[in-house]
Amino acid sequence: MTMTRQHILIKGNKEGLQFLMDEHCSYQELLEELEQKIRVSHARFLQGPLTHVSLYFGNRYLGPEEKERIIRLIEQAGNLIVKEVYTDVFSKEEVEGLLEKKSLKIEVGIVRSGQILESEQDILVLGDVNPGGWVVSHGNIYVLGSLKGIAHAGKNGDKGKIIAASLFKPMQLRIADVIVEEFPIREEGEEMKFAYLEDGLIKLARIQLLKQLRPHHIEEARRNR
Repeated sequence: MTMTRQHILIKGNKEGLQFLMDEHCSYQELLEELEQKIRVSHARFLQGPLTHVSLYFGNRYLGPEEKERIIRLIEQAGNLIVKEVYTDVFSKEEVEGLLEKKSLKIEVGIVRSGQILESEQDILVLGDVNPGGWVVSHGNIYVLGSLKGIAHAGKNGDKGKIIAASLFKPMQLRIADVIVEEFPIREEGEEMKFAYLEDGLIKLARIQLLKQLRPHHIEEARRNR
C-alpha cells in the first residue's frame, strides 16, 4: 500500500494552531491538501471557539496574491483566524532595498573556513558561512543561507547593529564588544531570525520582530536607499 505524502502538518500550541507547509511541493498541491484537511481531516477545528493560526512556509516564496488565497481558504471556515505568516525568504522588495543601499558589501557564494570577509559597510552574504569562516562588519550582517562560522557586527563599537541569517548555527557571534559562543541549535521548521544586543546580552528573535525591536534599523535602511 502506497502512503500519500503529507504536505501540511498541523500542530496545536498555547497560541492556537500552527500550519507547517511543505516548501518543496507545488503551490497547487498545497492548496488542494489544505482544502482537504480543513474540510474533512480537521473538521473538528471548525466546531470550537475562535482559534488563532500561524502559517510557516519555510523557504517557499509566495507572492501577495498566493499568500492571500491561502489565508482566505483557512479563514472561510469562520472560526480560524490567521494571525501570523512566517517565511525564511526575504521578499523581492526587501532584497531590492538591501541591494540599493549605498553602504552595502555583497558577497555571492560560500565564506569558507579560514576566509575572512570584512568591511566597514553592511555585509550581505548570498550563500553560507562555513565553520571557521569569518564575517566582520562595522555595520549589520545579513546571511541568506546558513551561518555556521563567526559573525561580528558593529565592530567599531556600535551596539545597535544586528546579525540576520536564514539558519543560525554559529560558532560565535559578536556585536560590538559582546561575545557569545553558545547558542541553542535552531530546530527544523523554525523561521529566520536575527541577533541583537539588549541589556548587555546577545539575543535571538524572529526576523518579523525587527521593526518592533529595532525601529531605527528600518528607518536607517530607508534613508540609505
